[in-house]
Amino acid sequence: MNNILVILLLSVCLAKESWQEKYEVQEIKGSGQLEKTRKSHEVTVVEFYTQWCIDCKKAAPELHKLSQEYKRNKNVKVVRVDIDLEENQELRTKYNVMSIPALGVLTKHSARLEQVVPQNEITFPSLRAMLEREYPTQLAQQVESGQIKNQKKQEEEEHKILIDEEVLQ
Repeated sequence: MNNILVILLLSVCLAKESWQEKYEVQEIKGSGQLEKTRKSHEVTVVEFYTQWCIDCKKAAPELHKLSQEYKRNKNVKVVRVDIDLEENQELRTKYNVMSIPALGVLTKHSARLEQVVPQNEITFPSLRAMLEREYPTQLAQQVESGQIKNQKKQEEEEHKILIDEEVLQ
């Protein structure tokens, strides 16, 4: 019985660690760290979550995709705030987080949480569309250059495949 309990605890700990490592989104601890991050970026996407929340775990890969999409854009930062941590209770109260996951946007010039996204809309396409719609001046150049690079790369790969097929024939 004790062995089963130990194995169960180890598997839970390992699963928690691998889940956190898999999705690289900055964890915020305390209002000071969130404020510093907000002031350092034009747009900060914030997810309020808990470790035990299943919907929060479903949102994690979507936030990871968003974070990766804007990784090279210094104007955008994607962060997560675990509202169960004692040091984040002030943030939970300040932003009136009543349900989780809760997602919103802070801007460099405003500490007011804006554009809260409903739980059922936390998908990479909806998040990206919301950012592009609401914050075009902060994102436009980075998104366009990233899309152009991806499009050119895809065209080069398709061209290479055509050339390889011609050589084989």
